[in-house]
Amino acid sequence: MGRALAVRVLGHGAAIGAQADTAELLDLTRPEPQETAAPIRKAAKAALERGETHYTARTGILPLRQAIAGMSTVDGFPATAEGVAITNGGAEALYIALQATLQPGDRALLLEPVAPRVIDVVRFIGAQPVVLTDIEDARLEGGDVVVVSAPSSLSSVAMPDHGLTVLLEAARKQDVTVIVDRSAAPDRYQPAPPFARPDLAAEVITVGSFSGGYGLAGWRVGYFTSPPDGMERLAGLKESMSICTTTVAQFAAQAALEHAGELLALERDRFTRRRDMLIQILAASGIPVIQPDVYPALLIDIRQSGMDDHRFAQRLASEAGVVVEPGSIFGESLAGHVRINLGVEETMLIEGVTRLASFVEAG
Repeated sequence: MGRALAVRVLGHGAAIGAQADTAELLDLTRPEPQETAAPIRKAAKAALERGETHYTARTGILPLRQAIAGMSTVDGFPATAEGVAITNGGAEALYIALQATLQPGDRALLLEPVAPRVIDVVRFIGAQPVVLTDIEDARLEGGDVVVVSAPSSLSSVAMPDHGLTVLLEAARKQDVTVIVDRSAAPDRYQPAPPFARPDLAAEVITVGSFSGGYGLAGWRVGYFTSPPDGMERLAGLKESMSICTTTVAQFAAQAALEHAGELLALERDRFTRRRDMLIQILAASGIPVIQPDVYPALLIDIRQSGMDDHRFAQRLASEAGVVVEPGSIFGESLAGHVRINLGVEETMLIEGVTRLASFVEAG
């Protein structure tokens, strides 16, 4: 198309953008807003009508904490209501966990892929981020805290039980604190069996979010769980930061868990259909993907183009009018791939991926 484009930063930092006709750009990184499910809206409205507009307990309403503890325990990460706190989204939960466990000069081991904002938080605290590329090579020597996403919302790949077990056993032997980000756990295409080593999982801090599969993006509800010996400091930081999470949002999250079966099934069906349709379009052009375990991200392998992922994203935007994220933003393990979000409006998603496939074919 030959449009002149001025590079700007969008999303997690992909080099893309437009100076000329931005209306023609198809942004495959930003999902369309989803209507909050009716049972959740009903519960939120009922909470308002009851006058639930005041502060709650600093760690959140008890029924929600009990439900999260039960869900976590069933998943193989034992927790009690006393060891759960509700936060303003998963980002606050992770920040609190890092701030509570790291001291200036500590080493935070971050398993790829990792969002740049997490590295920024570690540096803000005064600790040293150390990126690990392979869990099998992680010896954890000299580490104070290790952070891992299981499954990863960035790559959409779930960590095998064996890999997580190796990490947790090493952490136990070397007295390294483990933070497991489980925000993408509800977003699986296929239900997973419980983690096989709950004895190890009981020793970790977990963080989670209601923004994904439960459709509560914008309601700002997350949580963390903690072993008893770390809960007081974590909960104290939560109170200092934001007192408590919005009461109505907490009742909305409680309703989301009460209706989780039907809500997650609808999301799985929607994303499964989109995943399969797009993989078929790409496969027709000989373009492979990293088979996703969770939605909404899809990693497309563009190494056959002969370009690195940043250059590919720049040229795809300027020549085909399609916006994607270079995978290497999140670490070298995703280099040679670009990332799209299957939550993008469906017609735009199909057109964008079709253009991407044609762009690769044209060389």
